[in-house]
Amino acid sequence: MKITRNLLSAVGACTLFGTITVPLAHAHQMRNQNQGVIRWTGHADKLLDVSFRRNSTWTTRISGRKGSGDAVFSSPIPRKNATVTLNQTMGRGSVWIRQQPRASNNYTCIVRISDRTSGGDNYKFTLRWAN
Repeated sequence: MKITRNLLSAVGACTLFGTITVPLAHAHQMRNQNQGVIRWTGHADKLLDVSFRRNSTWTTRISGRKGSGDAVFSSPIPRKNATVTLNQTMGRGSVWIRQQPRASNNYTCIVRISDRTSGGDNYKFTLRWAN
């Protein structure tokens, strides 16, 4: 216990996990590397793929007019296999995950938006992952 107190005094504010002492800032970073949220808002007409890799996003028009959108990342998608879930909160069409992040696709998550009604619509969805 005396060694732990001396270590805590030397390092500053720390958190103890069993016998391992980790500074609080590093514990927060470690937690965020294992989970994350992306919120995407945009416009789609017909078929649109929205791709996410690390902390980047881009759209690919499959059919219809060019789509666009913005994403807010809580943390980058990890460069390891992850299971991403999707929750659609706006848009009249269907939204689903076409590809999960894997080594074979350079850890890219691809979401398909299918808006079959003419004129396009605004869409919002949230992606979440935890490893």
